[in-house]
Amino acid sequence: MTHAPQDHIAHAVDALSAVFAHPDRAYGDCDALIALSDLSAIAALAGQLVGDYEGGLRRRAAVAPHLHQARQHALALSRALNVACGVLGWHETLEAAA
Repeated sequence: MTHAPQDHIAHAVDALSAVFAHPDRAYGDCDALIALSDLSAIAALAGQLVGDYEGGLRRRAAVAPHLHQARQHALALSRALNVACGVLGWHETLEAAA
């Protein structure tokens, strides 16, 4: 397994840290869209990483079901965050058109 997924995670964490580095700053919907998108990418990568390990650990009967469940949760989180991005973007468009 290469280190590329970890590099992507590190870049996403850095991006999120930069967005929320100033707690006194007011954040707009665009900032929230970027942060939610980054979180969704992190969740999807976590699901992929778990999936990579899941295949190699199928022989471990006590571990495999937990990895499968973790992967399903990560993918569900990614989908939910994507939906939240879409809804927020839709509302932003409505407000801009008004």
